[in-house]
Amino acid sequence: ALRRLGVEDFYICRGWKGDVFEDHLDELGPGVQLIDCLDFASTGMLESLRLALRHVEVGRALYVCYGDIIFRPCVARQLLEAHGDIRVVVNAAAPGRQSKGFAEVEVVSTSGVGKARLVRRIGKNRHVHEADMAGEFAGLMKFTAAGRQILDETLKRLFQEDTSCTGQSTTFTLPWWLEPVQRASLCDLLQYMADEGVSIHVAMGFGGWHEVNTPQDLQRAWNDTALFLSAEDTREQVKAMGSCLLSEANDLKRPLPIVAKELNVSLELLECLLQGNLEVSDAFDVIRKMSEVYAVPLNDLWLDADDTNCGVRCFSLEAAESSSRVLDRQDKSGHR
Repeated sequence: ALRRLGVEDFYICRGWKGDVFEDHLDELGPGVQLIDCLDFASTGMLESLRLALRHVEVGRALYVCYGDIIFRPCVARQLLEAHGDIRVVVNAAAPGRQSKGFAEVEVVSTSGVGKARLVRRIGKNRHVHEADMAGEFAGLMKFTAAGRQILDETLKRLFQEDTSCTGQSTTFTLPWWLEPVQRASLCDLLQYMADEGVSIHVAMGFGGWHEVNTPQDLQRAWNDTALFLSAEDTREQVKAMGSCLLSEANDLKRPLPIVAKELNVSLELLECLLQGNLEVSDAFDVIRKMSEVYAVPLNDLWLDADDTNCGVRCFSLEAAESSSRVLDRQDKSGHR
């Protein structure tokens, strides 16, 4: 997904079972560098990020991604197109609530709307009520060149490196919840930056993302992604359904905020539908609600994906034979 956005260099921080990457390095493609986190058992993800940044050119923009997630290209594209020098992906569906419980979810709460929507609380145990959460942190973020500078300065301050460059006094003390900083998480870093007044912008997503920590998680992810279309085909199909929904809403004299309220969905979800930034299954859920709430037939909203080549679909002999259904059974007279 990130390669499709033009990313060429990848830095993988490896700890437990890190040697497995050696056996699959060729499968990962070009531009991959493995970084050993020797103290992985006693340190957190923030320390892994700090080690990785030593290998990344200073002042260079970068994406930061958890190692236990998979996501569709549309999720990465939303992050690319989002506003701000520091951006995080927030999954509004918050699937972690069902798979591991609300207490274990890295919850995100926000303030503002549109491009001015910023992170206020992020992580576990942030005293955010479930009803007030914007979604679940997806473990995917981007720092532009300017955002990278803020990141580097913040890490120097937290780890008390070269305080003469940061202008901090040697008496700087960490917030209690960041101690020990060697075991801090990425959410701890983001929360600290938000508390310091740094603008952390939000790229809202709905589905197309899985966290994989257990065999059950892996099975859910496999079931969800095995039959997906290509990213571009998916986006075009979803956008077409969004156009149908918008056309019907206009006929009903219903602006989108009213439609969102009457369908009991968020306005952001409808906006993602119109932009093609939803998975097909999530888009179907929206148009199904549209059909149930309004007098609009479902077949006026659902559009099958175009699987033809310039309107023609070629079906080869080999494909026909591979999908043949030859039945061997008796007729009424007992003959085969």
